[in-house]
Amino acid sequence: MEKSIPRIIILSEHSVRAKSLANLIYSATDSISNILTIVPADVKTIQMKGTKPLFLVDLMGCHQPSQQIIKTLKNEIKDAKIIALHMYRNRSLIAPILNEGVDGYLYYEPSRSELAEALHNVRNGKTYEPAYPDA
Repeated sequence: MEKSIPRIIILSEHSVRAKSLANLIYSATDSISNILTIVPADVKTIQMKGTKPLFLVDLMGCHQPSQQIIKTLKNEIKDAKIIALHMYRNRSLIAPILNEGVDGYLYYEPSRSELAEALHNVRNGKTYEPAYPDA
């Protein structure tokens, strides 16, 4: 049985990209109804009233270093789940992002099925990584 559905928060400084991700989430799953889009500077201002947020962090669409963004999320919202998106398709390049404590990783342009699987896994306390071409 699935745990409660967290609010999904897309973290990106590019509004077009954020809207595209939101549309992909809506098309990938019918169990999501609450998506918020913010920029990294707004992380400290959001209120998490009784929800466990799941952050979809567009690392390509943020001007701050990934380590700083992830550390801020972990410090400000203790039980937040984080899925990072970046263009790397090699496990050795992704390792530093995973070591920062994210719960999942997706390529920059995930398919609907990859996104749905990542959301499902992370919402249920598991991790998610895509299949790597170099594996």
